[in-house]
Amino acid sequence: MKKTRKLGLLVIALLLFAAPSAWAAYGDTQDHWAFGNLHIIEIIWTADAAGNFTSVNTDWRIDGMLTMVETAPGTGAYSPAANYDITLTTEAVYDANSKITTTGADAMGGSLANRSQTAAELARPVCNSAYRAVPVKGPLTINIANITTANATGAIRIYYIRQRY
Repeated sequence: MKKTRKLGLLVIALLLFAAPSAWAAYGDTQDHWAFGNLHIIEIIWTADAAGNFTSVNTDWRIDGMLTMVETAPGTGAYSPAANYDITLTTEAVYDANSKITTTGADAMGGSLANRSQTAAELARPVCNSAYRAVPVKGPLTINIANITTANATGAIRIYYIRQRY
């Protein structure tokens, strides 16, 4: 019953927010919605005049299961180059002496590589060669590469199920 409810909430969220033409680029902004345990973080991004993007952290902690990411490129002159790449990097892990034991990993397992220049796309995390939800604790760092278009824009929506502890 709980799985059906979560899936139903995910479908409703997709129907409500799947209109990429309604996404507007107003600079680098973030927003957050919650539908029960289903949470959505939206990032509207803008590249600089050289077509580069400076990495940013999500304003909200995930602390749950990352289930899907939706991307939408800007349009016309603000469209990024074909096959631009996005990674969502987890926090570094520290030991008891505050030394980094591992650097952050791409929570999507590479599934956000080679994004379309013209179409909105959905991607699920890849873990051990299988598509599945992955646990994430803390914020994610958003990295976008190979944009090349000056002042290109786009949107990223991160869907996750929040865990209650």
